[in-house]
Amino acid sequence: MHASVEFIVSQRGSELFHAIENRHASPPQRRVNGLSWEPALCNAPAAMQTTPAPARDGWRSWLPRVVAESVLIVFSVLLALAVDQWREDRELARQVRDARQAFANEIRGNRDLLTSERFHGHHKRMWAHFRLLSEAADAKDEPRLAELDKITTAEFGNGVWPTPLRDAVWRSLSQSELVRHMQPAEVFALADVYREQEALDRWHNRMFDIWSQPSADIDKPEFQRSTIHATRSYLADVVASEERLLKLCAAALKQLESNE
Repeated sequence: MHASVEFIVSQRGSELFHAIENRHASPPQRRVNGLSWEPALCNAPAAMQTTPAPARDGWRSWLPRVVAESVLIVFSVLLALAVDQWREDRELARQVRDARQAFANEIRGNRDLLTSERFHGHHKRMWAHFRLLSEAADAKDEPRLAELDKITTAEFGNGVWPTPLRDAVWRSLSQSELVRHMQPAEVFALADVYREQEALDRWHNRMFDIWSQPSADIDKPEFQRSTIHATRSYLADVVASEERLLKLCAAALKQLESNE
């Protein structure tokens, strides 16, 4: 009897102890479809499950970030503009170099053409010959005039041969933006060259107009002497203009080559 009471008391105490221990332990976890969950947490209100939001510090928390982002945006825009300007400047410099080279090539071609015996040399020989004709005409030396006239027909019967100087580059680029980005000394030298070329063309055109005018006095000695004097003066102006043009070409090429 005594042993039975002790056994019952001991069993009841053990059950009470386990009950108290299980009450303070974590709720058992269950697994559904391989996932574990706790019934106590799932049944808890939503307000108890959410993590409390951190405390806010006001404008001090976002102002540094906003300032840094603004500075980065401004820097990116300025950098992009600087890169675009650099590219434009490089392209403009390349175009100016190409224009300078085109001017130099055209002037060299005109210079080489002008210094050939076919043009400037031919004009100098004609000028020397017509000076002799003019002196014989003033002296009314008919035999000398007849002799010189034969030379004129034999050596200069094919014409004066005006030099076909080119100005395509100047006409194409003189009013362009590229010329405005060249050195002033270059532009002035180029303008002098092409202005002298235009003056030389005017000399040729003026004399051709005189020669092409019909006259009833063509066989009279006075008319012939007048024509000889006019041709001599014309050739003197042409030779002088060509020599000035050669000097201007040399000066322009020097300016262009110094800036290449």
